[in-house]
Order: sequence, then C-alpha cells, then structure tokens
Amino acid sequence: MIVARSTFLPCPFERCLEEVATSRLLQYMASPLVAFVPVSPPALPERWEEQKYVGRLRLFGIIPIGRRTINISVPSRSDSHIELRDNGYGSLIAKWDHLITIRSTDGGCV
Repeated sequence: MIVARSTFLPCPFERCLEEVATSRLLQYMASPLVAFVPVSPPALPERWEEQKYVGRLRLFGIIPIGRRTINISVPSRSDSHIELRDNGYGSLIAKWDHLITIRSTDGGCV
C-alpha cells in the first residue's frame, strides 16, 4: 500500500527538520495506541541517526505485540530539502518503507 500525505507548516525549514528528526515525535505520534520500547541500543537518541534501532512494540504501552526495527537513512539532503527514510521491518509489518520529505517553501515548509 502506498500512502502520500502533504502538510504545510508555517515555520522555517530548520525548525521543521529539528522537530521531525526527534525520536520524541515517533513516541508522540504512536501513543497512546502503541509504544516503542528500545532494545538495541537500550535508549533512543534525542535525534535520529543513520543506523538501526530495534525495539519491542506494546499495545497501549502494556500488551506486547512484537518487535520492530527502525532503519534510518538520509537518501537526499540540501540546504532547502531533505529526505529521511525508515526502511524498517518487524513482526507485525514485514516491510515498512517510510519516506519523509521536507522542502522549504515561501512562508514555511512542506
């Protein structure tokens, strides 16, 4: 399944990137339905780095529902554009290819 979504954010490109690159945003977006409990490394970084993160998934933060590997890469980057990719996998979803593209526009970013 392919899903595309675009949102205009009235903030500078740097601010948008600063927020999207945080592991805190993953936890915020997934909660309260799912919690990602890190295994390797034992804690998530403040900002994503290009590497693999393995963790357990918990439904409502309590019920174990499998494992998930987050595989972060940055396929493309410039002063006004960046792509962040999670080409991960897990026990619930065999392949998770999540590409986030941020582009600077007049008055904000998309």
